Amino acid sequence: MVNPSVTTVLKTVLPHLADPMLGDLHISLYNKSHLVSLIEKIKFEVFPMGTDWEGLYCAQLYNSS
Repeated sequence: MVNPSVTTVLKTVLPHLADPMLGDLHISLYNKSHLVSLIEKIKFEVFPMGTDWEGLYCAQLYNSS
């Protein structure tokens, strides 16, 4: 599964490649577990209360007060 936004950025950053992948940006991004850990870290920074329904509910409570 590839996010279209990521693909667009990769094509902009790596125009010399026909079909760039994250690993073309940096070799460590070919490692799926490393990539997942980076994604989880960013998700926690952006959504500290989670991305599920409970996290949404808590975020709404937090933002309304």
